[in-house]
Formats: sequence, structure tokens, C-alpha cells
Amino acid sequence: MLSQIKKRSLVDVAVPGVIMGVALLAGSKHFIQYFPGSSKKGIFCSAALGSSSIFGSGWVFSKKDLEQKRRICAIAGLIIGAIVTPFFSKKLIEGAHLSFKGAIRFAIAETTIFGVSEAYLFFLKKTSIPTEPNPILAEPVPTQPSQKENFSEQEINDWLFGGNKDERFPDSKLGKRNQEGYAFKKTFSQIPMVGSGHYTSRIGIYRGGITDLKADENQKTAIGDSNNGDLLTGCGYAVAKAVVNAAGSNLQRDLYNTYGVPGVMKVPDYGKSCYSKTEGRGYAVTCDAHDMKKTHNIQNIEFMTVPMHNLEGVRNMYREAYEHSRDLDYIALPMAGMSHPVLKGKSELSAEIATSEFKKFSNENPSSNLKVIFVIFNDLFAENLYRNKALAL
Repeated sequence: MLSQIKKRSLVDVAVPGVIMGVALLAGSKHFIQYFPGSSKKGIFCSAALGSSSIFGSGWVFSKKDLEQKRRICAIAGLIIGAIVTPFFSKKLIEGAHLSFKGAIRFAIAETTIFGVSEAYLFFLKKTSIPTEPNPILAEPVPTQPSQKENFSEQEINDWLFGGNKDERFPDSKLGKRNQEGYAFKKTFSQIPMVGSGHYTSRIGIYRGGITDLKADENQKTAIGDSNNGDLLTGCGYAVAKAVVNAAGSNLQRDLYNTYGVPGVMKVPDYGKSCYSKTEGRGYAVTCDAHDMKKTHNIQNIEFMTVPMHNLEGVRNMYREAYEHSRDLDYIALPMAGMSHPVLKGKSELSAEIATSEFKKFSNENPSSNLKVIFVIFNDLFAENLYRNKALAL
């Protein structure tokens, strides 16, 4: 079965063909009367311009995350074509007459055809089930790399929290560890789900910090952490700072010992080799929760590496975090990557990705009972966006 992207590409070619076919009919002796002051050649000029705008917009804005720009460009081309064609058609082609009234009528026909094609694509997006492999996972299958370094807990701690400069590591933005400042405030079970539906009964929203939640005694849980892919937990950003203060320096030790020290804003060889299509980022690593096992009763930390510009990578890191946690009871996830260009100022997009990927995960893993709690820090607007996206699933 063709993927949605391939189907959309076919539509980008088929719609101009349909428009040219309609132009052929409109210019016939039976229908030309509905386009007063116009000739067959004039209508063909309008059709050619409209078809070019649709085909061109589909080619220029072919990426999945540029759908809106594609539509705007195509519609703008149809409108501009309707306005300018009556003035230049007869000057360029002998006998190509097109009145302004005729141009507007044909533009309405073109826009209708385009609108029907967009409705068809929207229907495909809502109803189709992916049948082709994830393009990211079509790369070399990610495997846990063998140990690359052998840093001790003490030397990592002295650098990360102690202010010791070490040329082997990038600068840490953290001061003395403040574990008490990131103690739990509530349990996972105390967070209400947003609804009672198939999906909404498994989605909760919590206003606070990612380390606020503690698991009950018999629960299996994870929380999410996020980073730009350089694996530096001492970057100073709120989520990473909270998690490493709560989990301790062994979280950083595990990351560097396993994947190496890529340097600030760089990515490890693991990312380069397995996720090259998404900037060497866009994946999740399951880490031991270390000190949070005792203080929060949390088993795992899903370390999500956020791309700078690649939306598919953002989707995949959520996808992997859910898949790694399929046998757990809960996972709490922050709004990851909101300072990155790919998501900056786009809370609605963040909510759409996080919730829709959970829906896909639920559909693909019917035996899983995993619940997700989206942790939103001091942003009521984002809370409402996440809630509305969840309720719309």
C-alpha cells in the first residue's frame, strides 16, 4: 500500500491533470457559454497557471511539516491567476480571450477541485494505518553500544556538582547538588485522567515539575528527561537540571560511559550512525533512575534527545519513550524541546505530537496498560492545549 506521502504526491500531479481536463470541457461549445467573453485558449491559459501553482507548491513544500505553506501557496496562485490571466493571455497567445468574470468562475472550479483533493488527503490521514516501516528505523537498527569510557562516580560528581574543571568534559552549569529541592509532592495515582474514553482514561496532565511525582509501592514507572543530543545533564535547562539533581551524578556517568563524551551541541557516534536522518537526534535512551529509585520509587528515566529542526525526530523520540515503557504502569513526560527551533513558540504542535504518538502507541500495543502524565510547568495555556488535544483523540 502506498504511504500517505506518496499518495499526496500523486494528488499533486493528478489535480493539475483534472484541472486541465475541466478546462477542456469548459472550452467546449456546450459549456463555453458559462464563461462569457472567454475563448477555449483563454480558459486553457488560466488552467495552466492554476495547475502550475498547485504542482509547484507541492514540489517546493513537499515536506510533511510544510503542509500549511503548501496550501496557502496553491490557493494564492489560483487567486492571482484569476486576476492576471485576463490581462496577459490575449497578449501572449493569439485568440486567447478570457474575461474577468470567466476567470473568476473558472478559479472557483479550480479551488473546488483543490478543496476536494485536500479533503481526500485529510480523510486518509485520519483513517489510514501505517503499513510501511518508519523511515528512521529503516536505518541500522539501534543497539546498545558497548562501554566506551570508564569514568568513576567520584570524578563525574566532582565535575558535575563540585565545580571542578575537567578538560575531558564540557563546562557544567550546575552548582552544588540540591536533591531536597526536587523531592516528590504527589503520587502518580493522585493525578486524574482527562476523561473516561479509550485514550483519555490513560492520559493525565499535571501542573508542576517532572520530579514532583512518586510511584506507589507496587507501581512500575518512568519519567522523561530531555536534551539536545549532546548527553550533557549539566546544561542548566530546567528539566535536565531537575532530573540530574534528583537522580544524581550516576545518570551522567552512565550516559558518558556508554556513549562517550560528544561535546557541547555535538552528538555521539550512536546518534550519527543510527539516526542520521534526524540530525543524529530524535531518539530515547532508557536509563537507570539511580537515586530516584529510593526517593521516588521510579525505575527508569527515558532520556529524549531533541532535534533542532526535524519534526519526524521529535515524533520518534516520543514514540521510542512510549515503546520502551510498554510494560510499565506510568510514564511522566515533560514538554521536551520547547527552546529548540523545531518547537519554540509551538505549544500546540508539542501537544499534538505527544498525544497523537501516544494514540498510535496504544493502537499498536493493545496489551499495554501504560498511562502517560504530561507534566506542564507553569503554563496554563499549554495545559489547555494538551487537554484539548487529548480529548480530541
